[in-house]
Amino acid sequence: MRGEAAAFLDLCADGDWMAIAKRIDEMVEWKDLDRYEKFFGAIMELVRDAFLRELPAGGDVFSSGPVWRAKKTPSPAAVEKVLDLCGRSIVAVRGYANILLVLAGGAIELAEVIGAKKQ
Repeated sequence: MRGEAAAFLDLCADGDWMAIAKRIDEMVEWKDLDRYEKFFGAIMELVRDAFLRELPAGGDVFSSGPVWRAKKTPSPAAVEKVLDLCGRSIVAVRGYANILLVLAGGAIELAEVIGAKKQ
């Protein structure tokens, strides 16, 4: 799941909306609420790990699988925004929200936070 989440983060950081839309269409077909929750959980871990790796004593101590190499180190505020976004997305998935809207909204917010591209 971390590999899928890292690839999605890269798409959002690049702001390639055609590729993002294609990936979201593929993800909607999962139709597995547990998988969506794990996906957003993996995004949380990857962004947190990208931040922690840049701390003086951080290293890869917290990493538990594939890593995401952010183009620029996420700031504490960016990490907080991503964690909030993913937390809200998990709650929406658990509430049986329209997953297409959850994924699209998440992609827009991620692009703004990690790609610094306002939509």
